[in-house]
Amino acid sequence: MLLKYIKYAINNVMGMLVMTLDVIVDTYFISVFAGTKGLAVLSLVIPLYTIIYALGSLVGTGSAIRFKLRRSVRGNTDTYFTQSILWTLILWIPLLIIGIAMPRNLLGLLGGDVALRAFGENNVRIILLGAPILMCSYTFTDFAKVDRDVKLVNIAEICGSFAKIILDYVLIFKTPLGFCGAAVASILSHIVIILVSSIHYFKPKNHVNFQFGPLSIMHFMQCISCDFMTFLGEVLTAGIGILFNIMIHHLAGNPGIAAYGIITNLALLVEVVFEGISHAVQQIIHENFGKRDKKTERKFLRYGIVTTALVETLTIILVWVKTDTLISTFNGGNNDLLYHYAFTGLRLYALGFILAGINVVLISYYSATSNEIQAMVGAVMRSVVAIVGCAIVLTTFLGMNGKWLCFIAAEAVTLLVMAVMRHWRKQWIEREKIE
Repeated sequence: MLLKYIKYAINNVMGMLVMTLDVIVDTYFISVFAGTKGLAVLSLVIPLYTIIYALGSLVGTGSAIRFKLRRSVRGNTDTYFTQSILWTLILWIPLLIIGIAMPRNLLGLLGGDVALRAFGENNVRIILLGAPILMCSYTFTDFAKVDRDVKLVNIAEICGSFAKIILDYVLIFKTPLGFCGAAVASILSHIVIILVSSIHYFKPKNHVNFQFGPLSIMHFMQCISCDFMTFLGEVLTAGIGILFNIMIHHLAGNPGIAAYGIITNLALLVEVVFEGISHAVQQIIHENFGKRDKKTERKFLRYGIVTTALVETLTIILVWVKTDTLISTFNGGNNDLLYHYAFTGLRLYALGFILAGINVVLISYYSATSNEIQAMVGAVMRSVVAIVGCAIVLTTFLGMNGKWLCFIAAEAVTLLVMAVMRHWRKQWIEREKIE
């Protein structure tokens, strides 16, 4: 069983790291070409990307889930795919209007000052005009997934990730697009994902039809209800990202926002490792769920916690030993303020990994063992309530250092809340047995 866990963990982690590699390379290319301003704009538009992807998933993933449910009872699904595409295009219309008429205003709402609005205006316009491709990619990939072609979708996403890296370099450094080439590369990489995923729809085993029918609001509502909680979570994440950018700009200006972008993108690499480990624990527990073997479940929980503890320790050592190298790599403009904020910030932020991995594994464990309330509370605490509360309190007293330390503080609060809930649940179960 240990070998099985190791196999699952390695496969999950490697797959997620490949998908994340393009984000790190994109950050590096932008830092080399556009320096502090480019990194600051990149940090500002991440919430915009999050909202666009959330809208695409809301319709695409929700429609794919409804498609699968409908097919399971042999219902008619002939128009599900085309309805998903059409409703996605309808949701894009407000983004199209903003992209044409007021991209600079939107960048201001995202936290950009006058200089960043002027610099990033065209970048935001390209993102919004190309949004339907980013959004529709969910329909193409998720319908193929539920139609039992997950392997092809994984290949498509890997192809898209590597295409993004190549296109980033070519469009940023070898064409007049410059900084805007990063946005164009994102859109083109999703075209690659769509094209590779579309191979499924020409296979004999394809069950997805492409008939057109009248748009149905009832059908639309049923579809988005399937993925609404995920959508809400992503929108909250975007909102928090905007709030943090505004707070950091107030405290440290554009160099502070750029430093925050570098740190969160580097942290993403560690987060996906934690997610890969937690998914391995979740997969094995799900496979053995019917047996109700508590001893085995706890054993794999221990495996997950020990593995993340090892990753946490190595990460913190690496960050503290190689801080200068990591920051200098992304400080293409050699901005002293950016270096100062990022150097201190990365070291303080990395301390949060001591608890972050444990929390991620615990939340997956609770989810896999049908302790949904504990899992939901843990997820909401670490992603919304605790992180925002700690950021507001700590930045008030400690300034930028408080922003970096809010990560470990939020993880500590989350772990404490989950521990208290576990204690209460244990007491309640014991009381039920006595009665």
